[in-house]
Amino acid sequence: MSKFKLSFDTTSYVRIGETIKLNASYDDYPLVWTSLDENIATVSNGFVKGLSQGIAKIKVALKSDESINTLFYVSVIENKYSEALEFIIKNHNSNIFKRLNLGIGAGHTAYYTDILSSVNKLLFNEEYKIDYTFYEESQKRYGEDLEKRVMESVEFITVHYTGNMRDGANAKANASWFAKDLSINPTSIHYCTGNDGIFKGLEEKYMGAHAGDYSSYEQVGKFTWRKTGIKVSKNDPKFAKVTINENGNFSINGVDTHIQVPVEKKFNRGIVNDNKWLNNMGLGVNIIDNEYYLGTAWWCYTQVGEGRICSTGGNHRSIGIESCVNEGSDLWYTWQITARLVADIMLRWNLDITKVLGHHAFSAKNCPQPLLENNLELWHKFIELVEAEHEKLLRFKNDKFALSTESTLVNNVGRVKENKEGEFIFVEYTVNEREKIKLISLI
Repeated sequence: MSKFKLSFDTTSYVRIGETIKLNASYDDYPLVWTSLDENIATVSNGFVKGLSQGIAKIKVALKSDESINTLFYVSVIENKYSEALEFIIKNHNSNIFKRLNLGIGAGHTAYYTDILSSVNKLLFNEEYKIDYTFYEESQKRYGEDLEKRVMESVEFITVHYTGNMRDGANAKANASWFAKDLSINPTSIHYCTGNDGIFKGLEEKYMGAHAGDYSSYEQVGKFTWRKTGIKVSKNDPKFAKVTINENGNFSINGVDTHIQVPVEKKFNRGIVNDNKWLNNMGLGVNIIDNEYYLGTAWWCYTQVGEGRICSTGGNHRSIGIESCVNEGSDLWYTWQITARLVADIMLRWNLDITKVLGHHAFSAKNCPQPLLENNLELWHKFIELVEAEHEKLLRFKNDKFALSTESTLVNNVGRVKENKEGEFIFVEYTVNEREKIKLISLI
């Protein structure tokens, strides 16, 4: 049976005197639009103009039979609020992001799940805290060798997924695994995250065993930032794009560097000039004095037999986080918890968002697998969560943000609980118990 397909073209709110566009379709039938609250907003062909503060009901119907109709809800808001409330508004999700029936598990799909975003990029009404239950055990397993593992510097944050999809494989369970004797589990991690919170393992200053690039040291030496001679331009993308030119040198944003790709020796390819040899996440790039620097790269064969060119520094220069994907858990919620942790680490180590990488970047492993699917679609969504939490720490750490709702489709932290296509969620945000605003999300 046909039904209306609805979405907000940009936002579900419109400021007084401004205009937004609503999208609707019902097969190929012509539609007609009507505002049921013309004192709040008017509408013409889906374009809504805000007139006064309030919630406007916009009816869309078949032109041939107006008894077949549905309603849009639009929040008309003031032109300016405090910086803190404007920050919340900016991060509100007018359209709930959905990726349905996503397969979880690299190589073999263990289960399928629907991914639904929250009503906001920020996580509300929940204290940020770290559990130290396994912290002492995680340090002691290295004994006197622990102090030999102090990193020269921290350059990256590496995000993993646990790869353990069974029910009950939460953050606590995984953290306990990383606290076992090295003879049982030779790997190590700084944090585990899941629906049950954040568990700390290794102290951040110590080198972990999580990124699969230990042998890069023997191949290309220790990690360094290499000067490229390329200045940062005004219109350059936030995430610099590294490619290989026809001469086998790296390029950044299409500008050739003097840095040659590492020589491939295992299969006697020598210097390659095809971008297929690069891992899918690219290489580490830094900006120093308005100039691009490129991190040391190496050939890794442990995950892709024919080899891939990857970043180095995963073990020797990064803080590792294992995010849980146990069946039955809320993955988006875990990613929001992880985003908070990543933002906190970024602030303390003075790292920018370009230094947040997936395990894949260091070894070409399909990790964190769910975030890498569909050409890194969910990874980019995760990065948006990190950016929002990072900005909150930088600018609004002392502000008190709250979310409330009477909807049964969302909980008090902002998580959408089920996929109800075409349903509207009304939420109210509060800043410092003084300023309030009501916004709308569409599932």
